[in-house]
Amino acid sequence: MKNILTNWKTSSAGIILIATGAMAMVTAKAFSVEGLTAILAGIGLLFGADASTTNTPEGGK
Repeated sequence: MKNILTNWKTSSAGIILIATGAMAMVTAKAFSVEGLTAILAGIGLLFGADASTTNTPEGGK
């Protein structure tokens, strides 16, 4: 939960993608590749980190 709150920019995009994918699957009333892709991308963003809050490689700005 700490990671989600720290990286709020990435997490908010992930939550929006998950909600959009879920709505796409509910309105289609069937399996939707687009909905599944949006949900998986949203999960990836939830576990991702913002570029401004992570360490940069050596020599980076």
